Amino acid sequence: MTDDVAESPQNRTRFLVVNADDFGYCDQRNRGIVESFQNGVVSSASLLPNAHRALEAVQLSEEYRIPLGLHLNLTEGRPIETLNNTLTSEKGLLRGKFKFREALKNGEIDLDEIKDEVQAQLQWFVSTVGSLPTHINGHQHVHVIPQVCEILATVMKENGVHWTRIPVERNLDECVWIEESRKHFYKSVITEAEDAKVVFLSHGIRFANNFIGLSTLGKDMRLPRLAKAIENVFIQQELHDIVKKDCKTVCELMVHPGYKSIMGCGGCGEGPDLFACSSDREHELTTLESSDLKEFLKSNNISVCSFKELQ
Repeated sequence: MTDDVAESPQNRTRFLVVNADDFGYCDQRNRGIVESFQNGVVSSASLLPNAHRALEAVQLSEEYRIPLGLHLNLTEGRPIETLNNTLTSEKGLLRGKFKFREALKNGEIDLDEIKDEVQAQLQWFVSTVGSLPTHINGHQHVHVIPQVCEILATVMKENGVHWTRIPVERNLDECVWIEESRKHFYKSVITEAEDAKVVFLSHGIRFANNFIGLSTLGKDMRLPRLAKAIENVFIQQELHDIVKKDCKTVCELMVHPGYKSIMGCGGCGEGPDLFACSSDREHELTTLESSDLKEFLKSNNISVCSFKELQ
């Protein structure tokens, strides 16, 4: 085979990073992530720095050697940098997923405060974990919002953090099971993420070729649906590329395994939300520990790894 001939999918090196978000949210979430790392296909986790059980999550990551990234949080709970004013409400809490975006769009948020908070969360991670994060992504996808993206890319470059997430999922329009309100938000995230690619690349920040996780969130993570999404990603990417022998295809699968949060316990300062207290997290945990999923990955020559292994 010459270098100009596409390598067959059977011989192609396929990498799947299965990253669990919200590590530290509560004891139940921590337990689920550890179990899915031990018994399932989860290969890394993103740590919420201001979460109720973040310190316990760090201890668990050390005990079980879970590769850790930073889950940048600008929307939920209390900020790390206590001097922030425009980021928070009168109660001292971050504004929330939609109100943060609205305030940013209206020019109500001081961008210097965003930079201060990004740096504070990264410094907290380094001081607490003892190393740089393997990656940085955003809680509720804040890292691809244009103003945040520019700031984060600069901070990552200055500190030598090389991997982020680009939440662009293909074929979202075909996912009829997603309600329209959620799909509308996802489409706005994808639009921002497409633009964020250019910014991150200009700063030397890397990301997986492909992404899955919007269409398989919570109860929507059914094994046939997940397997089809993974298979389609690799097939489409390989048909698109002029593949050389040493070429690698990397896909990130965003997951949220865990057990039901207990009302009043957990979160980032306001207690757990309804999603955390639902059975959706447990549904993901069961799917990710499925022997059928492991067999599917093995039979399709898909190697599960962390961003740390791709450095």
